[in-house]
Parts: sequence; C-alpha cells; structure tokens
Amino acid sequence: VEMAETAAIARLASSRSLVLLDEIGRGTTSIDGQAIAHSMAEYLHDVLQARTLFATHYYELARAAESWPRACNLHVAAEEYSEDVVFLYKVAPGTADKSFALHVARMAGMPEQIVRRAEDLVSAHNAHVGAPHGRDHQNPEIRPPIRFNVAEGSSEASVVAALLALDLASTTP
Repeated sequence: VEMAETAAIARLASSRSLVLLDEIGRGTTSIDGQAIAHSMAEYLHDVLQARTLFATHYYELARAAESWPRACNLHVAAEEYSEDVVFLYKVAPGTADKSFALHVARMAGMPEQIVRRAEDLVSAHNAHVGAPHGRDHQNPEIRPPIRFNVAEGSSEASVVAALLALDLASTTP
C-alpha cells in the first residue's frame, strides 16, 4: 500500500503540490528502503520541486538533504536528564543528534525486558559499526551463527535430529 501511494504521489504531484511523506521505505531491507526514500526525496526536490514535508528515520538521507539547495532539515527538540528524555514540543533546525526510540518505547509502556534487550542490541550494533552517526544501518551479527557439529560421513538421522532440536522461534535469518 505504501509503495502504491508513493508511486501515485510521484506520478500525480506537481510543483504546486504540498506532499506529506512519513517514513518512506519502511518494511523492506534497510538499504532498499533507504534507496527508495532517497530517490523519492530527490525526485520531489529536483524534478517536481514540490513543497514537501518528508519525515524519515534514515540519518543518511537527512545528511544528504543538507546539500540540496531548497531543502531544510528540522527535528523535534528533546533533552536528556539522566536516564529520562523530555520532548520539548519545539521544532528546531538541523538533524537530531541521536535517536530516542528506546526512550519512547519505554514511555509507551513497552515491557522492560524488551527495552533492555533492545538496548543490548543497539550497544552491540554500535560496537560493531562505530559511533551512531558513523552507522551503516546494516544489522550486526549479534549472535554467533548456528553451527551444527556434523562431521563428514554423519548419518542422515543425526542431521535430522540436529535440525529437529533447533528452536526456530529463537533463530534469525
């Protein structure tokens, strides 16, 4: 649905249009989603020259827009106090210097176990790719890959038993 709506905007909008887009490219791989969002933003800016409000979680897209002559980056201001964050309900120029998604999840009532696990995953990701603004948005290998101790010449039964013992609900692609 999102792709069909975005395609309709690209086909039907003009320089006289006001286009409101929120999080284009979600629901696909990070690189595909980022590429779609980036190319759509470029098209709206360079080709259509439509007035556009384009909300995105892609830091790289916000950085790219800094070099576009008619683009202006804005963010909702927030301040951190110890472990808490206060949203100031004020729009400020520039990009946000960090994500507050984990704070928002906690404020929304997400179970603490889930938020703590998400914090662990973010820490592992940042350790893998460097500082948050140096991120490449590729998923780090947080858990070691599943390895079967199947020696050459193992019986079919032992391989089947190893596969059946695998907890599929706790594995990732």
